[in-house]
Amino acid sequence: MLKALFPDKQLLIRQNGDVKYLTLPSWLQVTLFFVGLAVCIIAGAGSYQYVELNGVITEQQQVIEQKQSELDALHLSYREKHSELSSRISQIDEKSQLMTNMLESLPEAQQEEFQAQQDATQKESPTVQTEQQAKTSGTETKPVDAGATKKAQDKKQDIKPEPKAESEGESDTQDDSTSEETIESDIARENQLLDTQFTTLSQVVDGRTESLLKALEKAGVDHTTLINKELDETAQGGPFNAVDASVLSKEQQALLDKIVVLNQLSGNLELLPTSLPAKAFYVSSSYGLRTDPVTKRRAMHRGVDLAGWHKTEIFAPAHGTVKRAGRNGGYGKFIEIEHKNGFVTRYGHLAKINVKRGQEVQKDQVIGLMGNSGRSTGTHLHYEILHNEKHINPLKLTKAFENVLQ
Repeated sequence: MLKALFPDKQLLIRQNGDVKYLTLPSWLQVTLFFVGLAVCIIAGAGSYQYVELNGVITEQQQVIEQKQSELDALHLSYREKHSELSSRISQIDEKSQLMTNMLESLPEAQQEEFQAQQDATQKESPTVQTEQQAKTSGTETKPVDAGATKKAQDKKQDIKPEPKAESEGESDTQDDSTSEETIESDIARENQLLDTQFTTLSQVVDGRTESLLKALEKAGVDHTTLINKELDETAQGGPFNAVDASVLSKEQQALLDKIVVLNQLSGNLELLPTSLPAKAFYVSSSYGLRTDPVTKRRAMHRGVDLAGWHKTEIFAPAHGTVKRAGRNGGYGKFIEIEHKNGFVTRYGHLAKINVKRGQEVQKDQVIGLMGNSGRSTGTHLHYEILHNEKHINPLKLTKAFENVLQ
């Protein structure tokens, strides 16, 4: 059959005019046919495998690119989360510093009141107290200190900027998630603690301001003249350090203004003549309507009479400038001192004057000695206080601030 399909063939080869015959036997033709067929099969199989392998490679490349894209997205997500957590920690750090600055701006008495309220709050909240004790390991908890800043820095170091490789296993991802949740929980707790401290501080400031305003009202002094009155700016200075309160809520930002008002009010009150000018005395005649000691008729007494031993020392109740010093009609030997914020004090019936007109006097400085000069029936000091040219009761002013300014 093969001979029928592949009969012997002769090839005529002509070269240089000579003709030669080349016989291709049947077996050779069969051999060449199968060799060619084998080559074609091998080539076809190779091409098929190449195409198939190329498809697999392409598919794997697409998978790799997809995984890389997902990994890049995960990296970006971690970086954004890292940036967000770092920003929140920085805000807590800034809030903590602002809290410290606010607290240090207040008098020591208000700082102690703040600490007392913080301690009371912790006693009412055992859980919070236990957490604080665990964190501080037995050390005293302060309302605001460098601890908050240190915690913030520690949390920044705990944040992982990049996710771990997938080959490290699902447990690593869970660990990262747990760590992140812990950090967020710590941030929320710190923020809540600071908010509580701001609320407490606001209550302290409001309470102190209210007590001062009530004392002024009780003394008959218009508080608006003291709140709106700036302190003496002739001896102030220093570099300008702006306060960035953008991390605070509106209520917390308002606390900054409240502290400024309180400090301004407190500073002005310290300049008021709230103490009486003698240490050893008794009140022989009060402020207001009385029977005149000379004429025995009804009269308005616009001061108080402080009786004592002859030549008892008389002190300046506040810093001021002597406007008058000398004899003044029924006042006898007389001193008038002008203080800050529209206050004026007057001293009559002195035995001796120790100051001169235009002289600056300091609080508790001896300005004269008690006597019986002028229109007087005995040794005493006639003492007057005026605010914005209006007389006020010295005893009322002194009593109103007896405990407030301590």
